[in-house]
Amino acid sequence: MDSVAFAPVASPGGSGGGGAASAGPPALLAIGAGERDPLFDDCPTCPHLERAQRYVFSGGSYHLAEERVRSSPYAAFVAFLHALQVGTPDAALPYVTDAIVIDQAKQLGLDHHVGTLRAVPGTTTMDVTQRYRTPTGTGIEVTLEPRGDHWVVGDVRAAAIAIE
Repeated sequence: MDSVAFAPVASPGGSGGGGAASAGPPALLAIGAGERDPLFDDCPTCPHLERAQRYVFSGGSYHLAEERVRSSPYAAFVAFLHALQVGTPDAALPYVTDAIVIDQAKQLGLDHHVGTLRAVPGTTTMDVTQRYRTPTGTGIEVTLEPRGDHWVVGDVRAAAIAIE
């Protein structure tokens, strides 16, 4: 996590409760990478999702109540792979420019690969072209495109990759 803060406690009745009674413990806000995504290797220089998480206190401990992921090319690729692997091909459609991208990914085995993808050194969260090594040692290159306020996968193809 990059930052942690407590949200202000709302006073009873909405405003000006006099401060005598409390609405309970404040919510905990955390901003940063959060947990490692299970589809990708985690390394200090690898791209990461930027998450904003809100935890609420109940039952004697804090629990995750809400999580938002900042839009980025990397976040779009992560969402695409999750939709492709856990859903139907239709579930991946919102994350691509065209259905042919889903076919490209399936031809590369990305719909059922076992193991984690490893970003080529120098790949960043905001790169519009990203390169990864698959668990079998082959490489893929992904091109992402802006679409309104979010990103979509425009192309997935095999690529020669060497990671030292």
